[in-house]
Amino acid sequence: MILSDKEIKELVKKGVIMGFINLEKQITPNGFDLTVKEVLRIKGGGKLDFSNEERRISEAELLEWEDGELKLEPGVYKIRTNEIMNFPKDLVALVFPRSSLTRNGASIEAGVGDAGFQGRYELLLTVFKPIILKKDARIAQMVFLRMSSRAEREYEGIYKFI
Repeated sequence: MILSDKEIKELVKKGVIMGFINLEKQITPNGFDLTVKEVLRIKGGGKLDFSNEERRISEAELLEWEDGELKLEPGVYKIRTNEIMNFPKDLVALVFPRSSLTRNGASIEAGVGDAGFQGRYELLLTVFKPIILKKDARIAQMVFLRMSSRAEREYEGIYKFI
């Protein structure tokens, strides 16, 4: 079941979503808009394997805001959101690009927000045509799904942080 705006407001009251800019503006009828805190340019490649013993995350360079905005050329960037999540064991989230982002020649990719995840969200921004991105811009929508029962275990990955 996808959660409604009313149910998302209840999640906020319980501390599931923190660090947002403007609650009324960010809540949609069926989701929550994520905003840009930092932009990093991805440099070089990484490495993935089955056990994660050899995993290596690509290096990234933090970009500096100029008067609260960045002009991004075509390429691949990492976005760190303002929002910090604290998912209970019966809540999952999916992230989609906002349509205004895609209409401007860019898109977002994100992993599934697993039950029990705690931390700041990171997104992959692919820019196809030059775009100016303002600090705190709303660029993605998070949709929440309630699981039929609580997960037996929660997210235990290396990205669990606050």
